[in-house]
Amino acid sequence: MSLPPSYSLSSVSPSPEAYNALRLACGLDPFTLAAATLGLPNSLFTIVLLYHLPESSHSDTNDPPASESTPRKTSESEIIGMGRVTGDGGCFYQVTDICVLPSHRGKGLAKVIMAEIEKWLKGNVPETGLVALLADGEAYRLYEQFGFRLSAPASLGMSRVF
Repeated sequence: MSLPPSYSLSSVSPSPEAYNALRLACGLDPFTLAAATLGLPNSLFTIVLLYHLPESSHSDTNDPPASESTPRKTSESEIIGMGRVTGDGGCFYQVTDICVLPSHRGKGLAKVIMAEIEKWLKGNVPETGLVALLADGEAYRLYEQFGFRLSAPASLGMSRVF
């Protein structure tokens, strides 16, 4: 899968502040800065999607666009999506944080993020390793394209937030 013009991928994890701003702008709940500061460096794999701003839209103030409060990675690009893999590196893996800003959706960008994650999984998960994810709403349709299957009724996902 290829990226449209003006987009690129990076494996550099966002700052905890940028991570939370992206989650919030994408409709996901943010974490405390303490939790994000602990969690992000412990990712097994991170992929960040950048949008390179047109030359005419660069500003001297580096203020984020008014419509979405996602911090820019540099003065010329902004973080508009990401995905991560977390886990123990042997038995259990979780795909998480798959998100794309609403103004950039409908371009196949989440598919590009998942394709990068799939490449990483194929090269790093040992035989019998279990890869899981929680799909919000209709997102399960995206994940099915990468071999994920609903686990119900054999098993049901559960969660607990502290």
